[in-house]
Amino acid sequence: MMVPSRPNSIPALCLAALLEEDDRARFTYAVFDALWQEQRDISDKEVLAKCLTGSGAPSDAIERTLEASARAGLAERTSKASARGVFGVPTFVCNDALFFGNDRLDLLVWAIATQRPVKRES
Repeated sequence: MMVPSRPNSIPALCLAALLEEDDRARFTYAVFDALWQEQRDISDKEVLAKCLTGSGAPSDAIERTLEASARAGLAERTSKASARGVFGVPTFVCNDALFFGNDRLDLLVWAIATQRPVKRES
């Protein structure tokens, strides 16, 4: 199944909100690979199940993705991210500076390596 032009990321995001930190990180990488490398539809339950099992995350979590607690967890994370200025993925935060997009990874690596604050232009 090929990815639609505007994939619905809500099921994957709800699922990620249910997972513990280590499982969430591995699952997120699996979802990114499925979407951007394999061109898979990440709203599809089978694709998400494959991402879960491939990442070692508990496979039973997929049944809870549409529960109120999953949506509440996603809403809370979304509010916190929005308050920090996050507007898309991938976004990374280092020393309170946001780095958006794969084309900014070299700057992120520099910020991590030097532990120097990134000056923001006004």
